Amino acid sequence: MNVPFQPLRTLVIGAILVFGVLGAFAGITVRAQQSSAAAQSQVSPFRLVSATSGTKETTKNEQYVIEDPRNIFHLPADNKVIVVLNWDGPTGLHHFQASWVDPSGKVVFIGDVDIQSPSSRFSCSWTLNITDPDSTRAGLWALESKIDGLSAGAYTFQIVASPNSANAHEPVPTAADIYQHVLAASVFIDSLGADGSVFRQGSGFFIGKGIVATAFQVIDGATSLRIDFPNGQNAITDRVLAWNRWQDWAILKVDDLSMQVLERAPADSWKVGDHAYLLDANQGGRTIQNVAITGIQQSPDAGERVNTSWWGGKRTMGSPLLDESGRVIGVLGGSLIPGIESVKTISLGNYAITGQPFVDSFVPLVVPISLLPPAASLTQSTTLAEIAAKGDFLQPLARDPQLANARLCKAYNRVGNVALTPVGQTTQFSRSRDSLQLVITWAPQTREKTSMQVRIFDLNNHAVEESKPDKIDLEPQRTAFTGVRMTIASLTPGVYRVDVLLGDAPEWRAFFKVTE
Repeated sequence: MNVPFQPLRTLVIGAILVFGVLGAFAGITVRAQQSSAAAQSQVSPFRLVSATSGTKETTKNEQYVIEDPRNIFHLPADNKVIVVLNWDGPTGLHHFQASWVDPSGKVVFIGDVDIQSPSSRFSCSWTLNITDPDSTRAGLWALESKIDGLSAGAYTFQIVASPNSANAHEPVPTAADIYQHVLAASVFIDSLGADGSVFRQGSGFFIGKGIVATAFQVIDGATSLRIDFPNGQNAITDRVLAWNRWQDWAILKVDDLSMQVLERAPADSWKVGDHAYLLDANQGGRTIQNVAITGIQQSPDAGERVNTSWWGGKRTMGSPLLDESGRVIGVLGGSLIPGIESVKTISLGNYAITGQPFVDSFVPLVVPISLLPPAASLTQSTTLAEIAAKGDFLQPLARDPQLANARLCKAYNRVGNVALTPVGQTTQFSRSRDSLQLVITWAPQTREKTSMQVRIFDLNNHAVEESKPDKIDLEPQRTAFTGVRMTIASLTPGVYRVDVLLGDAPEWRAFFKVTE
């Protein structure tokens, strides 16, 4: 075995298994592995953060980094497979074990090491050196890991034999092949407001002729949608074939029958630890990203979600997550709280920090493609205006808000004759002990003589409380303050949304939690 910066033994069993662990460790020791019965009764405190494979690696910031990420390896051209896994977990002494599993399901190599570390991030590297390509079984391999005897994730990769080999099989597409195929099936989506301006951007992909899948959050509140095709052309649509606000998916009708169509992956064809691809979106276009499926979670309201190792820009929302063959596993988006992403899509003027209860809601999740209906079953469309009339859309926030900020709090004090300061800023309130209070700081750019009101909505977008409309006279370049107190005793425990409106238009919003 080999650990950077400290020499260890090398294990040779037919092929060579080189194992490395990086982290801030104080030493390497040997200890007895806990019994399988004890291991099965515990839940691993380690969380797999990412997994990558390739044939070249380096170290950066005391972590292993794959220089040529891929999950398909060809014999005899590739003579090694390197897998890097990254976990978060408790510090201290831990026992790491890696098992290489061949396509028949047989464990052919095992390596282990004990590491004493004060760091909570562990970057571990295993290398399978292929010394005899002719005897190496082609097919789907797996690296199964354990920490302290408990399962800590698995990673799969493909070994492909040469056409002249007895182990040869039908070739799988390369990352370059998948990129070109998915690029030809993907679109950018601009959500347009009533004035025709863009207030949100996202992505989508064709799942049938003239049928585009995306995340519901991409179209939420739109009056119309502009679809930008890879060839530089675009089309305007307002037709939706199906949608689910809680599950965060939408299927659009687009008048273009020439686009490439992506195939769905079978529901049982992937698992946690598998390698996957994602078509990221940025200002320069699209890039293909190697990601790992790191977990699955269930929400009683939103349904199943898939966790991945990816974190990227908002314009990627609605893109497909793909398996190693380029088939769709799911749709990136997966909001667990409908509409919460809307507080982060506009300028800093009405950017709402919603607090600890909602931090996880901004982590991009994936909606399994199995939740979306088959394209062939979609025959009737609905307009965006009809969806808005049903109450499923949130009103977009003002592009140029008149307020500088707003703060949720449990009380506020007056400073001098005008200013207000919040006391006990929070996003969690007890309905039996607290009232929801709000301090608004106005910094108007134009004269505004209208009414101001605060409304509280449940997550189904139903108004449940509202303040009395107050007249307000805002003057340019003159800072003003408004304090609002809302009774929440009648609200059941749960998560709610609060909007500040000038006239009928929302200027600011945030989400908060009500407890007993």
